[in-house]
Amino acid sequence: MAHRIFTLVTIAAGLILTSAPVRANPQSNEFRRTGLNRYREGKFEEAAAAFVQATEADGSDAQAFFSLGLTYRHLKKMDQAIGAFENAVTADSTYTKAYAAMGDMYVLTRRLDQAKTSYERAIETDSTFAEGVKKLGAVHHKLALKVYKQGKFKEAATHYETAARLDPSNAKACFGSGGVYRKLKRPDQAIRAYKTALERDPGYVKAYLALGGMFLAKGEYDRAERTYRQAVGIDPKAAKVYAKLGAAFVREKRFDKAIPLLKEAIAAQPQDSRAHYHIAEAYKNSGRYDLAISSARTCLKNDPKKIAAKGIIAECYELLGKTKQAVAAYGELRDAARDQTWREYAEQKIELLSKSSAP
Repeated sequence: MAHRIFTLVTIAAGLILTSAPVRANPQSNEFRRTGLNRYREGKFEEAAAAFVQATEADGSDAQAFFSLGLTYRHLKKMDQAIGAFENAVTADSTYTKAYAAMGDMYVLTRRLDQAKTSYERAIETDSTFAEGVKKLGAVHHKLALKVYKQGKFKEAATHYETAARLDPSNAKACFGSGGVYRKLKRPDQAIRAYKTALERDPGYVKAYLALGGMFLAKGEYDRAERTYRQAVGIDPKAAKVYAKLGAAFVREKRFDKAIPLLKEAIAAQPQDSRAHYHIAEAYKNSGRYDLAISSARTCLKNDPKKIAAKGIIAECYELLGKTKQAVAAYGELRDAARDQTWREYAEQKIELLSKSSAP
């Protein structure tokens, strides 16, 4: 920890030395040198006092103001640091590092709009200031997160796009864009954003899952499966997402595709009642009634309120010709159901089965 503090102090001292030319005012220069020495020694209050004296000796000494700002930042006197940096750029409107340092302070104090303006000014004074461009991108990313939470999705999209443009390595900004476009019901733009996120970070599991979800929503199940498998190839725990895809294949009556996927989902998350329910559906509809009953019971073990699973059990017993068990299972369904439709369905089944088995 002590070594880290020494390193930070050394870096800041280097900034103080190199950020602006030496002033012609001998008295101001002397106070500034004293301030730098005190700063290097870790005597920050004394350093601040010396830098204040330098600014009093020469009110146009931008470097003294800048050095004072860095010292206040170290002393965690945020507003005073901002004031010192503002004085630095007032004294020298081309002082790139002072604008950037002021932007840093605004970020630390969560004044993001002011931070954005400060970084923009830094870049205006030096178009080659790559660090400032990256920091401006980071601020746009933070602003995107902020306005997204406020439900301002179009504004969030603009910030995410700007963040992604300013920092070509920022895959998360592209991912954020995808989420916003999904909210705005612009699926094609969302898909493009997720693809760009993956171009920037090929190991971005969440982006694969989100992209797969977009394909799933569009009914492109095979593309969804290929995309999900890329995610699972990176993180096997992501296989739980196969429950959604498996359910989609069940709805499409593609049970040969659904069952293997749902097995993988269950292996990844054994307590997922939805996966057990959907595989029970698939087994029932493909004539594998005993497996359907077993899966439906596991579903109920994990989620006793899943009434439809009781329906699967009763129907499978009926299809197996096990009338006694079927009547009992329909009775359980009737007694557990709160929905009138389920109760009436169970009652009708009990009545029909009882008549058919009567001597």
